[in-house]
Amino acid sequence: MLIFGSEALMRWFDPLRPWLAAVGFVLLCLAIRTEWRKRSAIRFMIGEN
Repeated sequence: MLIFGSEALMRWFDPLRPWLAAVGFVLLCLAIRTEWRKRSAIRFMIGEN
């Protein structure tokens, strides 16, 4: 950033922002799904409904 400046960096990065946000959202959904599955498996193993 010190070499190019913040404006040049943002011009390069701006077209990628929606794609990076979409990838982040997908990763968040996968993490939530994994945690829900773990918790339901643990509840099943200890006999709760």
